[in-house]
Amino acid sequence: MGSRRSFTPQFFETLDGLEDRAWHEARAGIPDPGDFALVRLVRSLADDPGAAELDDVDDEILAVLRDAYNNGRDPGTVNMDAVVDELGKLGVPAYVEQTGGGCATIYAGKLNPWTDHHGDRRYAAAAGPGSFEGPGWSRGRGHADEFVVGPDDDGDSTPENVPADANPAQIAGMIARVVRDTEDRWQRVEDVLEQAGEAFWGAVAKGFPEVTSGDFGPDETLTIEQAMRKAMLLWLYYNRPEEGVAPTRAAGDAIVEARAEATAARLLPIAEQIDPDELWYLLHDTAHAQAEDEFIYGDFGPIGDDAAREALKDRADDRVNEARQEGPLGAVRLLVDAVGERRAEKDLREAAGLVPAAAGSVAD
Repeated sequence: MGSRRSFTPQFFETLDGLEDRAWHEARAGIPDPGDFALVRLVRSLADDPGAAELDDVDDEILAVLRDAYNNGRDPGTVNMDAVVDELGKLGVPAYVEQTGGGCATIYAGKLNPWTDHHGDRRYAAAAGPGSFEGPGWSRGRGHADEFVVGPDDDGDSTPENVPADANPAQIAGMIARVVRDTEDRWQRVEDVLEQAGEAFWGAVAKGFPEVTSGDFGPDETLTIEQAMRKAMLLWLYYNRPEEGVAPTRAAGDAIVEARAEATAARLLPIAEQIDPDELWYLLHDTAHAQAEDEFIYGDFGPIGDDAAREALKDRADDRVNEARQEGPLGAVRLLVDAVGERRAEKDLREAAGLVPAAAGSVAD
């Protein structure tokens, strides 16, 4: 606020009310008040009894009032305390924290009970930066020019900038969506961890069928779970897709499906240059090779190897026939699903008699 003078708590409450009034006046097109009108406005906003500073407004007090009013009129001002209040209305726990050097940061959502791959426990969302304009790290304020919202993940993901004229409710809505997605993503990790643990112990039991009990100490169980969780989080970090890890399996499937459709559309012009019979020979051979891989690595139990191989071939033929109904686009979709984008493009280019893709392209 540009002043080292000590002020009463009531005065800071009045400044908050003045900022809010200025915000609404700016959006209503009301011009800035002169000094006399500003003092009269502030006194009308003050509680009874009001702040002692308003009894005799000197030049220093007037400058503080003008700064607060201008701050409220600035469309980029982010009232972090108001954002926290709006999050409370949405049922999202949040607070403004001093995170070093007087920097103000909003933390929102649950605190993850487990540490991340950095070894730290994190909140679901963070927003900032800002600074404090009141005593005792109070009256947190930021500006839209640099204010961002994202998961509390130490910069692993790319945060989102707030709109230049966003109000506290809109910023709270952005934070609430990040909280929901992050907490859903945490739950997805725990669900996969549970499935991985079951698969691990299932493989152990299958490998030692003569062992008929499954006793294992709780401390050792926790140690294994923590090691598996850390390994999974590191794997996700090192292999995270460009758009990030989806919060749920369904969202992840939607991302994969959209990516596959974009790839199919890109490769379709190549497929349309291939003789139809040759295209379907390629499709038939690819589908049957995939079926053979499934047979080699599968465990079919009592069904028997011969019956399993025939069943897989029949399913491959069904997939080819379904793809033929869609024409070249169906062929491309099946190829991408069977061998991946790079191999599909390579096979299609060779079948079309095209020059191999240049170094550095997706086909390399």
